[in-house]
This record gives sequence, C-alpha cells and structure tokens, in this order.
Amino acid sequence: MVKLEVVNSLSANSALTALNNVFLQCGTPRKIYSDNGTNFVKCNKEIKKFLDQLEESSKLDNRNIEWIFSPPGAPWYNGTVERLISVTKRCLRCLDASFRSFEDARSTFLKIESVINGRPIVQDDDRWISPFEIAYGRQQQPLIDVNADLDTNGNWPKRLKEVRSKFENFWRSQYLASLNQNNQPKITDIKIGDYVLLPSDRFIKRNKWPIAKIIDICNNSNNDDKVIRSVKIRRLSDDAEYIRPVNGMILLDRYKN
Repeated sequence: MVKLEVVNSLSANSALTALNNVFLQCGTPRKIYSDNGTNFVKCNKEIKKFLDQLEESSKLDNRNIEWIFSPPGAPWYNGTVERLISVTKRCLRCLDASFRSFEDARSTFLKIESVINGRPIVQDDDRWISPFEIAYGRQQQPLIDVNADLDTNGNWPKRLKEVRSKFENFWRSQYLASLNQNNQPKITDIKIGDYVLLPSDRFIKRNKWPIAKIIDICNNSNNDDKVIRSVKIRRLSDDAEYIRPVNGMILLDRYKN
C-alpha cells in the first residue's frame, strides 16, 4: 500500500505532522525506512523523545519505532520505495499539476494514491488483486472515477483538454522517444489497422514524427516472396491518405484485449 500526504514545507514539523496522519490511518509501524534528509533525522529524534516520555508515564504503552536510514549517497539502497516514488512522479506528470489550493493538491495526490494502490499485483484464478484489496479485503470502488473532475463552473471540457494535452506530451517524450530502429516492423508482419511513426526528412526528433494508420496493403509487382514493400496510410494529423514504402517506419505496440 502507498500512502501520500501533502505538506506545506519540507520542515521537520511538516514531515512529523504528515507521518502522524499516516499513523492515525494505518497504525504505528515498527520500522521506518528513509533517506538521510535533515527533516527525517529530526523527526526520528522527536519520535524517540516522545516514546521515551510515554514509556515513563505509562508502562502499558511499549511502542517502539526503529528508524533505518539508507547510507548517504546511495539513493538505490531503498529500491522499492524509490521505484514507487518514480511511479508517483509519472502519474503526476499525466495530471494537471497546476494546483490552485492546498485542497486541490491533496485531491490530486489522493487520485494518484488510488491509481497506484489499484494496480494488479497478485493473480487469483482469472482476476488480479490490487494492494488496496489485500489491505482492506474489498475492491476499490470510488464514488467518482479517479480520472474525472467535478467542475460546477462548466469548465470541465477545458480541464479535460488540458489533461489530454499533458498526457500526449508525456506519452511522446517518454514512450515515442524510447523507440528505436529495433521497433521497425518486419516486412511480413505489417497488418491493416496498425499504427506507425512515419520517417521525416525534416531532421526532427523521432517523437515528433507524424503518426499514421495503415489502411491497406499495396499490391507489389512480385508477390511470390510475400514481402510487403509499400502500404497505404492515413495520417492522423490531417486524415490525408498516402502510399508510402515501409522502409524506416516504426511500428507502435498493438493494443491487446
């Protein structure tokens, strides 16, 4: 399970308040793993001081928290946490991060928390189980879809357009830019309905190449070798149709149901 809290600053007091909020929801942990941030080091001292005072005043409360810090200069030491931090940042790039208030920021991070905790991690027969279901024993069913925004001023179409634009830019920079010549389709593997990146002679980056849909396979002069040498495509930007050779095209991953 991932719990995200929004803080006003990176001070130790803000971090301590955020930790206490998590403890109130999930219970006090036995161990905490973190990096060597000065706010975390101070939080550790304050928690130890509080637990020592609590132990003196009440012998029934024997809580103890062991705070384990990763070595300095080793961000990979706590790899699982760092991976989830990366996932959180990726989700944040896909959403509208122009926060207008503290409550707006908190709502956005709760959406991200819901998405991460709703990911499938364990398969049970024919269905996948999420961290949320493992923790609470029930499926995650929010009243409002995590990708939907309520906007009483009628501005939701504009907000939706902004979110889509952000997601498209993120998709181009993260996915399309990662494609290379190894993604070129095999000359016998192209199918009608596939989407491809069209090579450009304008010396622009690959993630800026136009995207086109293959709508027909052209007849070649020599069909004995079953080699596809040219196809008819429809460019998505202007719906224009062209016949182009397959040389240099990069095949996008097919969607699988």
